[in-house]
Amino acid sequence: MWIKNNSSRIKPNTIKFYSVFIKVIIELEKDINQRLVFKELNLVLLEKFKNWLLNEKEYSINYSNGIIKGLKTISKEVLKRDIKVNQQVFYLNCFKNDSSKKIINLISISEFEKIKNLKIQSNSLLNSKKWILIGYSIGQRVSDLLELSIDNVRQADNNRLYVDINQKKTGKFVTVGIVDKVVIDIILNSFPHKISNSKFNQDIKKIAELAEINQIVEGYKYDGSKKRSYLGQFPKYQLLSSHDLRRSFATNYFGKIETPILMEITGHSRESTFLSYIGENPNKDAVADVFMERLRRLGNESG
Repeated sequence: MWIKNNSSRIKPNTIKFYSVFIKVIIELEKDINQRLVFKELNLVLLEKFKNWLLNEKEYSINYSNGIIKGLKTISKEVLKRDIKVNQQVFYLNCFKNDSSKKIINLISISEFEKIKNLKIQSNSLLNSKKWILIGYSIGQRVSDLLELSIDNVRQADNNRLYVDINQKKTGKFVTVGIVDKVVIDIILNSFPHKISNSKFNQDIKKIAELAEINQIVEGYKYDGSKKRSYLGQFPKYQLLSSHDLRRSFATNYFGKIETPILMEITGHSRESTFLSYIGENPNKDAVADVFMERLRRLGNESG
């Protein structure tokens, strides 16, 4: 199979994904002892492919769906170049992901305070702790968080800071306000130095363990030897990652700050996507209440 790698037009994460995609396809071809050709991608072969992803390789549903979507995207690009493609590939469905089984582990407000008050001797861990406190306070993706510098900061007065972010994924410009005095002091007087996301993820687990965030919870833990996650019961600190800072921000403020304001900060465009992200269901009663209140007003006006 083939894709065009035009690094001047494709985002780095996209290039990385398709590099992984190619490795998966090569592995599949070896396992089934068959060369994959676009014009021969019929539903029988495609269903075999799906079964191989989920049952043979034991990839997660989300990972498998990413590979399936990648195949369909590449097929569309190939078709534009007048290469024959079996149209049945575009009827290949992704696996259904049961949202009721979604497991979200967060850093609660009390746990955040434990991390904030934690005394750390290691300079390396202290630097990562600063990133944790900033990340928890601004609700951005780690790709945007770890690229921040003091140049992104504007000081309004002694009690408020503005952090300006150009989100890589969405291209949106957002501004987040910070009022936490500890975080303000870190940003103004000891801004953390840059680290890699992998190092940050390792340090988050170490810091959370030191802060005794160790209650046993259910979740998915990554197995490096098998290169996939598996479900089990683990101390909470083992399951936390950089992305949980953003999700914790959105979840902990949900219901306390208006949803449109939170969405403006996180960069979500649709409320349904935002609610799914934090594991909340739309409040149907709230919509019904607004509707009934409007009816009452109309009744009063007509009367």
